[in-house]
Amino acid sequence: MRYRLWTPAEDAVLMQMWREGRLLTDIAAKLGRSSADSIQMRVAALRERGCAELAYRKGITAAKKRCDLRAKRKCLGCRRTFTSKHVGHRLCEACARLARQDLPVEIGRVGW
Repeated sequence: MRYRLWTPAEDAVLMQMWREGRLLTDIAAKLGRSSADSIQMRVAALRERGCAELAYRKGITAAKKRCDLRAKRKCLGCRRTFTSKHVGHRLCEACARLARQDLPVEIGRVGW
């Protein structure tokens, strides 16, 4: 299937159905789009462009939560527990400083 550009009319329908709390699959079917993923990607693109009407809501925030979740994690360098800023944040501040200085970080090294 070939990619079809979004029109302003489709964006308007998407925003209206979004405000009504309709399911992503329903929005995709109404707009003739291939999947709920295509709707989710368009919502993300519109948000990046400053569309405040597309507030986060239950059901679509799961992906955002996975990416933005702060959590207690074990540092891959020293194995100490630290609060990460996001899912890809895997080195504590001390190990990150060492990594930025191009010093070797020994996996599982405890103490400084």
